[in-house]
Amino acid sequence: MNERLIKRFVPVILFMTALQGWTLSIPLFGSILGPSAASAGVDPAEAATAFLSGYALSFAGWGVLLHRWRRTIGRLLPALTSGCLVLCAALSLALLVLDGSAWPAVFGAMGLFASLPSLSWLYMLTRSVPFAQIGLALGVNGMLVSFVRYFFHIISDRIPPQAGIAIVSALPLVAVYILLRIRQELEGEHAGWDADRDSRQQPEHSGVNPVPVIVFIFVVFLLGGIMYQVVEPFMQEFGSHTIYYQTIPYVLAIPLAGWIIDRRGFRLAMALGVVLLGLAYTTFAFSTSFPAAVAGNTLIQIGFAVLDVFVLYALAAVSSPDRRFLFTGMGLGFYILSIRLGTELNALVVPYSNGNYIVVYLTALFILLISVLLIHWVSDFEPREIEKRQRLEKLGTYYEEKDAELREARQVQAGMLRAQWRLPPGIEAAVMTESAKEVGGDFYDLIPLDGRRALFAVGDVTGKGLAAALVMSKMIGLLRSEAYYGHSLTEIVEHMNRMLLREPEEMAMVTLGLALVDRESSSVTYVSAGHVAPYIVRSGSAEALDTHSLPLGIDEVLRPWSGKVVMEPGDLFVMYTDGVLDLENGGGERFGLDRFEQLLSEAGEGGDPELALKRIVDAFNRFGAVTDDTTLLLIRMNGKRAGADEE
Repeated sequence: MNERLIKRFVPVILFMTALQGWTLSIPLFGSILGPSAASAGVDPAEAATAFLSGYALSFAGWGVLLHRWRRTIGRLLPALTSGCLVLCAALSLALLVLDGSAWPAVFGAMGLFASLPSLSWLYMLTRSVPFAQIGLALGVNGMLVSFVRYFFHIISDRIPPQAGIAIVSALPLVAVYILLRIRQELEGEHAGWDADRDSRQQPEHSGVNPVPVIVFIFVVFLLGGIMYQVVEPFMQEFGSHTIYYQTIPYVLAIPLAGWIIDRRGFRLAMALGVVLLGLAYTTFAFSTSFPAAVAGNTLIQIGFAVLDVFVLYALAAVSSPDRRFLFTGMGLGFYILSIRLGTELNALVVPYSNGNYIVVYLTALFILLISVLLIHWVSDFEPREIEKRQRLEKLGTYYEEKDAELREARQVQAGMLRAQWRLPPGIEAAVMTESAKEVGGDFYDLIPLDGRRALFAVGDVTGKGLAAALVMSKMIGLLRSEAYYGHSLTEIVEHMNRMLLREPEEMAMVTLGLALVDRESSSVTYVSAGHVAPYIVRSGSAEALDTHSLPLGIDEVLRPWSGKVVMEPGDLFVMYTDGVLDLENGGGERFGLDRFEQLLSEAGEGGDPELALKRIVDAFNRFGAVTDDTTLLLIRMNGKRAGADEE
């Protein structure tokens, strides 16, 4: 996981660690709930049942509401989630002053509000972590939450229940603070909904059916609710050992389970979880000794660690982008509801156990058999959908990395192209360049030679992108080296041509125009190697020089075109690349040479290169989009009036 993803992923995990740490420490069979309820004269099971009922029903309700509001979810979800977290903290603190008879209602309200932050967390997680690493992220989250629960379990015997409630009630407020730090995950480009994006993504996942996953979740965790009250008394007989043997296996197994799911898919996780539960219940059926209880409980904890990660992973996998809240809310609702119903069914099954719970274990094994039969139905959807999503994410990650590299290359390239320079007095210039891709093959340069002369260059490497940019960088370095040695323009072009031909792996051609501006003679000496003809703009008209030559990189014997133009005050000397002519509008029409000449004639009035360039660029933007690398250089020299001569 790269650094950028870690920065987005860690706060999301910490958010749920705080929320679930509160959920498991107060409402759900937590270490704080028992002592606190006892001190208030409340049955902990009744309070936990009320919480589970509200928790299960509200998951589906929030899922439906958020599905209907999904187009504006980026604005709504942070505020709703923060509000629910604050209410959860306030309700848990209210337990300190309320009479015990009000506790079930308070816990029911907690369940209603605690489910929305859970949905928000899973949504943020799927947006922040590559799909191929979601299982591991879920496992790490589960491990952190278990440590929080374990911590409060340990200190619950050492502090008053009221102090425990006060301490744990701060966790939702911690979650609010973290949410405020990561609200861009919900409001920004990573988590904001976009209708067009949804319509593009929907066909990729429209065939996924969440029903098999939800049915499997319901059946397996219905079993968990049935077996809980049967297995728990065995462990309670062994006192403090319960703390360690209930927590440590789960803590160690849950990140491993996530890693397995990421690598092997959830078919293996489903089968492994079911097999471990079957072995655990078989162990309890044959022995109630301490070693058997420890072994059975360890298998149960590992089995449910695997299945817990599977639930969240599978819901993320089968949820299409425009139904993520709906499917996730329904799935988590059935997950909690099945545990709730399981505890009720336990009261029907246990009386027939004849004191040794054989009927309960047979019922459990029967449900496990049904789960095994469901595995094929569920996992039938996995290979093509999960593999396709992982492949798409890997492809997206690859392109993100390449885009980052190209952006860096663009910065390097921009640094090589001189946007500011110190021109000799009396010489002015303005330039613009734009690449069709992140980097391009167009280049320009200015090389001051002395107090009265400057060398301007504009070139165009065949092709676009990184390959053209590499050739361009070599050309700039070679050009500067040749100019500083004092070679003539013709010699510079010939030397650059030979150097390009000596590197056949480049397989590139380069057009090049060089303009030596001499303030003393008020002249521009121009040499062209296959480059588009430059223009002289004077007196409201644009006149092209009739240049003709082969580009660099074709023939060892190159005869560049050479000529001299004497500039009049207010004249503009215009050098450009053919990308200027290749601009296209919405109808596929090219800008063309005629429009360009007309634009130069109109924009060049007054002779100010900066103003003329602004007018030209505005006209380009109004016309259409860049389809090829584009460069435009305008030069003005304030000198004596003279005629024109051509060599």
